[in-house]
Amino acid sequence: YCRNGLGYAVRMADLDGQVPPEAPGAGLPKPTFMVASGATCDARYKFFQATARYLDVPIFTLEAPSPGLREAMMEGAHERHINFMVKEYKELAAFLENLTGKKMDWDKLVEAGEKNRELDAVWWETNELRQARPGPMHSRDFWSAMFGVMYKQADAKVMTSLYRDMYDEV
Repeated sequence: YCRNGLGYAVRMADLDGQVPPEAPGAGLPKPTFMVASGATCDARYKFFQATARYLDVPIFTLEAPSPGLREAMMEGAHERHINFMVKEYKELAAFLENLTGKKMDWDKLVEAGEKNRELDAVWWETNELRQARPGPMHSRDFWSAMFGVMYKQADAKVMTSLYRDMYDEV
């Protein structure tokens, strides 16, 4: 994703923000802003940082605690991590409100979270099935299907239905 994404951003920058004419599927337009996170992968943070720089768009980096095992088990660590993430999400909301001029709808966020919780549960249950031997689903297939659960960009009901079908197949 890094080579393709950065290559696209560089090409778009060369064209003064225009979609490259050779882009498949009519290409992607220049984003209004980007939200980055280094959670689970340091390269993701740098990818978004570099892409935002090429595209000349504002970026917000959502930090996430990544403690070692010993630190994670310390008394009060869980509460500190929750407090830290609440602070990060409030700062993200302020960034987005300032950028878009729209007020954050916290009730809508809670509703989306509830819908995505079911999607996450089906993903978890499918992964649990993979403990059987012989394995009913190859890792290549499992991780190829991760995008719906990781990036939450589609309708949660549709994605949950697709993941249920995957579960039934496994």
